[in-house]
Amino acid sequence: GGSPSNDGTYASYSSGSGQADVESASLVSAAAVSSPCNLCEPGEVGINAEILFNGVETSCSEVYHFLAIQTSEGSETCTMGKNALRDACCLKKCDLCAGGGIPDWYAMVNVNGNSMTCLELDGIITDSMIEAESDQCNDVLSVAAPACCYVPPEESCNICKSDSGMNDVLTSVEVTYGGTSSTCGAIFNALFSREEQESETCAMVTNDLAEQCCYNKCSLCDPLQTNTAVSVEHDGTQLGCGEFDSYIFASNFIVEGSEECAAFQTDYKDECCYDIACNLCAKGDTIYTPKEDEPVTYGG
Repeated sequence: GGSPSNDGTYASYSSGSGQADVESASLVSAAAVSSPCNLCEPGEVGINAEILFNGVETSCSEVYHFLAIQTSEGSETCTMGKNALRDACCLKKCDLCAGGGIPDWYAMVNVNGNSMTCLELDGIITDSMIEAESDQCNDVLSVAAPACCYVPPEESCNICKSDSGMNDVLTSVEVTYGGTSSTCGAIFNALFSREEQESETCAMVTNDLAEQCCYNKCSLCDPLQTNTAVSVEHDGTQLGCGEFDSYIFASNFIVEGSEECAAFQTDYKDECCYDIACNLCAKGDTIYTPKEDEPVTYGG
């Protein structure tokens, strides 16, 4: 087919099923375009159908490109183009989470015996032009939606939460659970994003895996405070005091009470840790001004 006319007008459109007439309109110059005109709305995909545009045989993809480089979103020309061509050139794509929830693009799903991520499945839906509410779309959603879509919990499940506080997760440790091999980190993240802390699933997995997946991470200063403004030399490199807990101990899974943890505390506690000074005139979040010359009787 030919390319759209450059005279800046819409004359007629026909796709074999009807015809729409649109008024002539001047196109916005490319230099003035801030947000390009998009023929299709969000959630729709373009169909490369053959159409008549300004009396010339062309394709939807050529008109799509023409509008994008010549007109801006929201302009009169763009709106008229959408009204005339959108039904023929755009298809509402099957939405994995049309029934509600947030897509988890990297969750795994099995469709027709093929295992893939939800993101890969969404790409197949787009390439295959599967239309929303079609039988094919409904078949895909019945299998994929439970795996690919979730509602964020109000209080996320933390399998490393215990009565004594929060432990850390051994992210790289591999475990077999429910007949499937995975890492503690992957299981932790899946439950944290999908399950409520008080759910039966959270309680069951916590009971089964907490001992294998969780540990009490070394703390350089606890119960004292860490002076994050101070740096010390460690293995020939300057390291901020706060990086021991957040990086060194976390990445090496150093456990509180271990010889390795005790060695770090002995080497760096004096430089990195401090106690909060007693403030006689503090109550809650309020700081009062001391009456320095006021006589008092204390301890007799």
